[in-house]
Amino acid sequence: MKEIELTVDDIKYIKGEKRIAYVFSSMLFFFLLLFSLAYYLIYGIDCIFLIIDASLLPFCFLLPVLMNKKYNTDVKSGVKTAKIEKVQSKEQTKSYEAGSGNLYIPVLGNLFPKMWGSHPRMSYIYYLIINNIRYRAGKESYEKVESGDYIEVFYTTYSHMQIGFGDKIEK
Repeated sequence: MKEIELTVDDIKYIKGEKRIAYVFSSMLFFFLLLFSLAYYLIYGIDCIFLIIDASLLPFCFLLPVLMNKKYNTDVKSGVKTAKIEKVQSKEQTKSYEAGSGNLYIPVLGNLFPKMWGSHPRMSYIYYLIINNIRYRAGKESYEKVESGDYIEVFYTTYSHMQIGFGDKIEK
């Protein structure tokens, strides 16, 4: 294992993983706000209810900090860990973009091509299977290795999240 500096793309990827904490926290905050408003309108103000609100609402603002602690530490450290792993197999699957095409009906598609004849956009998703775990890979990483080859796999230091692939290693 060796440590390498994080690239700009790695930092962008890690920051993208932090989004869910903000989404979850804001959903919890608005649910509590809606519940508080409904409780106030139905039952009026209660001292115990105010104490519960006073403790839960600051928790909503502290929640992203707690959930993203390891990601923030990874970005601050600025290093990633490279491990040499063996590629067990490769996998390629088709993926269709949601909402890009209409319902395709062959007979109606010939008569009304704009309304019933558009196919959804297709793309390929590439996976490398390493240590019985399927990792999503880019097309370049997928094409430059074969089953049985050794490849560098990059992980974040503190959260141990896989963030990319390196070069093929000759052993």
